[in-house]
Amino acid sequence: SVAQFTVLQEGTITTSLGGSVRLPCSRSDGSVAAGNYPTWVYQAPGSVPKGVVGSNGNDNHNIKPPGISDRLTGSISGGSAILSIINVQAADDGMYYCILWTGSAHTVLQSYTP
Repeated sequence: SVAQFTVLQEGTITTSLGGSVRLPCSRSDGSVAAGNYPTWVYQAPGSVPKGVVGSNGNDNHNIKPPGISDRLTGSISGGSAILSIINVQAADDGMYYCILWTGSAHTVLQSYTP
């Protein structure tokens, strides 16, 4: 059978310009593992979503498409997937979605606004 769980994210997270944030993503039935291929999608207001950080399912959870800032870093820590953003800019405002792979299908997404 297909594993089913809920992806959990916090509500609105705010910081000052130039500050830093950690956006955690956990699962309802236990710890996020490398095999969940944690992936982060960003949606700017009025724009289409785009992938910003992904995982190779092994030891690299910070795979980024060309053009994505080094200020964004993906990791797994304390049983959660984490998207860290340093030196926050106004252009970082928007929705960040966490996607976790279950083994055969992606889960329904939860979201929050930093």
